[in-house]
Amino acid sequence: MMMLNLNPLPAPTTLVCKGKEALGEVPLGEVPLGKEALGEELRRKALRTTAALALLATAGAAHALSLAEAYTAALGNDPQFRAAQAQTEASREALPQAVARLRPNISISSQHYRIEQERTDGGQSFPKQDYPSYSTTLSIRQPLLNLRLTASRDQAKASVASGEAALSLEQQQLGNRLVAAYGNLALGYEQLTLVNLQQRSTGSRLTAAKRALEAGTGIRTDIDEIQAQSDLLDAQQLQARQAIQAAQAELEEITGRPITKPILLRENKALLIASQRLDPGTLSTWLEKINTASPELLARKAQVEAAQAAGRATRADHLPTLELVAQTSKSSSENSFFVDSKTETQAIGVQLTLPLYQGGFLQSRDRQTAAELRAAEELVSRTQTTARIEASKAFYALKEGIARVAALEKAVESAKQVVIANQKSFTAGLRSTLDILAAEQRAAQTQLDLRQAQLQLLVNHVRLLGLVAQADTPVFEELSTWFQ
Repeated sequence: MMMLNLNPLPAPTTLVCKGKEALGEVPLGEVPLGKEALGEELRRKALRTTAALALLATAGAAHALSLAEAYTAALGNDPQFRAAQAQTEASREALPQAVARLRPNISISSQHYRIEQERTDGGQSFPKQDYPSYSTTLSIRQPLLNLRLTASRDQAKASVASGEAALSLEQQQLGNRLVAAYGNLALGYEQLTLVNLQQRSTGSRLTAAKRALEAGTGIRTDIDEIQAQSDLLDAQQLQARQAIQAAQAELEEITGRPITKPILLRENKALLIASQRLDPGTLSTWLEKINTASPELLARKAQVEAAQAAGRATRADHLPTLELVAQTSKSSSENSFFVDSKTETQAIGVQLTLPLYQGGFLQSRDRQTAAELRAAEELVSRTQTTARIEASKAFYALKEGIARVAALEKAVESAKQVVIANQKSFTAGLRSTLDILAAEQRAAQTQLDLRQAQLQLLVNHVRLLGLVAQADTPVFEELSTWFQ
């Protein structure tokens, strides 16, 4: 099962949020008096940075590709899913083919010849003959008793059911791959926005530190520390852009749609409420659903039914078959003794076929189908156990993810207060620039951890639903509201 791999960049040095969440550049000597003033200042800077990102990444698109739109596009474009669709369409034909063998078989054959014959009998020669000959036959065969054909029809039904379940499983896996790729791209844009704002803040602090040194109130160590942070941010920005390019290429490959606008999460407070609605309830409910709705388990159970039908078909090969046969034919000049003669024949009757001995072939087939049935039953048992384990993992990951998002939301608020406290202490002469940078670094990492947890929550939600074939278009439409 593909999982979203949310690996954040190295720990940033400045807290960044969008809107009222923003904590970013606060030049020395311009420390705001409260959180409201700080948020207002950083809101304007976040909007400017986001606008610059949009101009850089777009070519005039009206809106970003939503998660629901990406899912719809992926259903029609993803080569792996389209291959599964074609395979399912092919497997569906097994049933009409099996049913057709139970219906009448009508055929017609016609032969036309020009015969030249020279005959000698001992020393006696007969006149040379040159005549036309033809025969036309229409025949109908209708199975009356053929248990093998009946069992083959049942086997085809089970095979079609297995194919349909396999297609459903592939669709759920496509949803998992899509939400992972979409989330990775969203996280990449979150990281890039964060790094860009950090660069602005660090540049402002570096300028202030240099002025303080020139005025005799600063120290060289502060400048070196801030310059080191600036150099690190340059590397992080390059890394973030590379991560976006990789995630964008993967998403475009799945959807077949160009990604022309940044994908960004909504504000934390809105997502905190939305995350609570993803509560999966009780584990027992999901384990019950696994037994009745798991696509992989349903496919395995259908394969058992197909193996059982194959066994019945093999055993039926030991039994007689009975067919109704009707035939009409017309012929002319069938041989040299009846030149220029015409014959019309109609016949109707039954044909009984009883197998007697085929060198042990049928007995070998019996053993083979019995072994295949045992293997299919064992795979059902293993798949059921695996599916229940995967459901438990996804359930607890979702439960813990919801709690983690709530905890990180509180941690982000606390980190903001720590940054403000350090800024006020700096104004009072009790903290240094490096203390503020350290507080901003911790706050920024907390904010990034929150974004990571929010995106991971989506992955775990889709994964759990996919285990019971419920990750469909309405689900992705609802999850689209998580993004701007």
